[in-house]
Amino acid sequence: MLFVVRHGERADYAGADEMREIQTPLDPHLTDLGKIQARITGDHILKLLKEYHQGSSPKPEDLKYLIISSPFKRCIQTDNHIAQALPKEKIWGTKSTSITFYPSILILFISRKISCQIWK
Repeated sequence: MLFVVRHGERADYAGADEMREIQTPLDPHLTDLGKIQARITGDHILKLLKEYHQGSSPKPEDLKYLIISSPFKRCIQTDNHIAQALPKEKIWGTKSTSITFYPSILILFISRKISCQIWK
């Protein structure tokens, strides 16, 4: 199963107060709202997996997860907050890639069934 997710709210789009907090102008951090958005996204992805696999095998807790993101700070922060919703022992790892793509975060869920779902 494949989910493609864009990063949460970035500081340079959030107003003057957040703009002053940016340490690297070309690589802004997530705002507090962006962190919340990412965590909610992780919770929602886990819910979708549970619904999809309800009464069948494999169950979400049997899956292994690989998270791939852009190397931008906001993307890495987003994948870290999404990963908090997933069973830690089932995460193969997180990986940054220098390939820039949109949306900025790619989350790959591996299961025995071949299927694809894109969540907006």
